[in-house]
Amino acid sequence: MTVYESVGEGYVACFTASQGHVVDLTTEAGFHGVLVEEEGFVPVYTEIRRCLKCGAQVTEGEVCPNCGGNKFYGKKDVITALRNLAIEFDQVFIATDPDSEGEKIGYDLFVNINPFNNNIKRLELHEITRRALREALKSPRDISHPLVEAQVVRRIDDRWVGFELSRRLWDYFGRKNLSAGRVQTPVLGWVVQRAEEAKKRRTVVTLRLDDGSEFDLIEPPNQNQLPNLLKDKALTVEIAVAARFEQEVLPPPPYTTDALLKDASLILRMDTSEAMEAAQTLFESGLITYHRTGSTYVSTTGINVAKTYLEENFPGLFRPRHHGEQGAHECTRPTKPLTRRQLELFIQGGMLRLPVKLEKRHLDLYELIFKRFMASQMAAAKVERTAYNIKLLGQEMKLERVTGVISPGFTILYPSLRAERPLPTGIHRVADYQIRKVRAAQPFREGELVGLMKERGIGRPSTYAHIINVLYKRGYIINSNGRILPTRLGRTVYNFLTTRYGHLVSEDLTRRLEELMDEVESGRLNYTEVLQSFYKEILSIDEKAPSSQ
Repeated sequence: MTVYESVGEGYVACFTASQGHVVDLTTEAGFHGVLVEEEGFVPVYTEIRRCLKCGAQVTEGEVCPNCGGNKFYGKKDVITALRNLAIEFDQVFIATDPDSEGEKIGYDLFVNINPFNNNIKRLELHEITRRALREALKSPRDISHPLVEAQVVRRIDDRWVGFELSRRLWDYFGRKNLSAGRVQTPVLGWVVQRAEEAKKRRTVVTLRLDDGSEFDLIEPPNQNQLPNLLKDKALTVEIAVAARFEQEVLPPPPYTTDALLKDASLILRMDTSEAMEAAQTLFESGLITYHRTGSTYVSTTGINVAKTYLEENFPGLFRPRHHGEQGAHECTRPTKPLTRRQLELFIQGGMLRLPVKLEKRHLDLYELIFKRFMASQMAAAKVERTAYNIKLLGQEMKLERVTGVISPGFTILYPSLRAERPLPTGIHRVADYQIRKVRAAQPFREGELVGLMKERGIGRPSTYAHIINVLYKRGYIINSNGRILPTRLGRTVYNFLTTRYGHLVSEDLTRRLEELMDEVESGRLNYTEVLQSFYKEILSIDEKAPSSQ
């Protein structure tokens, strides 16, 4: 292990990393790693090992089931090193990620180190900066057992549902590289359903008037008459202004995980894994706050970061906003008032030293986060909107568009508005037109899938990218020019699971389980009760209960 030593205000400290989880559920005891006893459930954990050849995580066996390699890097060595370090110090601080996964990692480190040094506290960091570390050291806390229990519940449920349904897939298809899960299966279903919708077509007619104005009509009535009327130069349209009004457009809130992944996909063409890896690097480099968050809340510190930048660069446009109530997490935002260009100059000039070299994708994502956050603290824009009544072929339709920008506000930094040319009123001849058939719906992009997970309440910020990755890995979906399409295997597996085990992979059940885990995390519900409920659901797969040895 690499250990860094630092002299602080009255202390000498050493810093090192556990490199994630150190233990995981075994596959060789109880019901998929959990002993089922009269008084409750006892999860059995074992050392995590990683294959040096392919990097796959392994808990049992001497051969990697993924690539056949036989050389491993084990976390037992990490635990031994941490114990040896702990003996040397007066106090141990655990500063893992500020969520239930991080709390479980912290708990596992706590129980393994405690016999060697029982003066252990938990530090909670939402950004890796000098200021945040100093503040955390002033208010250390104990391990939060409800957070740990929530992670235990989630991990056990994922294991039980995943293993049981995966074994049904193996038996039916004769392939052991298939898998199922309570979150991944509904998400696969969305991809399959959207692909079916994308087969349908709708008509869009673009009309160009004699003065050069253009506008689109979706499925206009009597569209089959258009060619003849245009040929005879007899096609006219009557346009009248129904209303003209001013509208205030508020800036978007700062990024949550799902919104960040969606924009990284749509704007930067990053897949979810690449975006999360880049965000993790930015977080570990102390450039952004924690990137696995569902909160848009901006702390007072964050507001001050925006104030420093905006008052210097956009005088008069700073409008501080918290964007919601304070909770366990803050939004994802920059920790310093540095633009992308300033950040690059600081690094090149040696004024800012980072643990890793930033590549283009890191800087692209940083710029996205920076501009979105700064825009969230700026004045609203004010636009003019015009509503029109349009008469074509004896039918009246309505159309509304932005016809002017009165005050640009935040859009100076974060362009998101486009004013269109006002339409001429009165009766006008149609000079030209175009009829085209378009898809009724486009296949999903990765970011859109993530946004739907957030909207439907399944999955967590820490699992969004992983869920999509599993679907790729199993061969259930493919990426075609940025759009996600189901494979034949994906369709077949989804139909098999929903036909036979729909109650276990339904969206409603998954959402209910997420709500129960929230109750456990908040300490309002005993985790053993939730496990008992999960266990009954699993037993419903077969009439005969599985072995609980």
